[in-house]
Amino acid sequence: MIGLSWVVLYKIKTFALVKEKIGKGLLEIDLAKNLTKNQFIAEICRCYPSLKKYESSLKLACDYKYMLDDEIVKDTVEEIAIFSSVSGG
Repeated sequence: MIGLSWVVLYKIKTFALVKEKIGKGLLEIDLAKNLTKNQFIAEICRCYPSLKKYESSLKLACDYKYMLDDEIVKDTVEEIAIFSSVSGG
C-alpha cells in the first residue's frame, strides 16, 4: 500500500478451531505495525467475527515462539500462527 508505511500485510497460519471457524488455513490481512499480541488478536477477531467469542483463549506464535500478551508483533517475523488453547492428556 503506497503511503501507508504503518500498515503491514501479514500472512498468518491458522490451526484447529480458528481454521475451522474461518474456513482458511492461511490469512492474508493488512494490520497496523507495532500491535501487541492482544491487539493483534483483537483485530483478527474484528475482521472475522466468528472468532470473537474465543478471543480470550486464542494464542499467537511468531517464528515458533508463543507471544506474551503485551509483546509487540514485529513486522519482520517470518511466520505467524494463530490457534486456540491446546490441552494435553
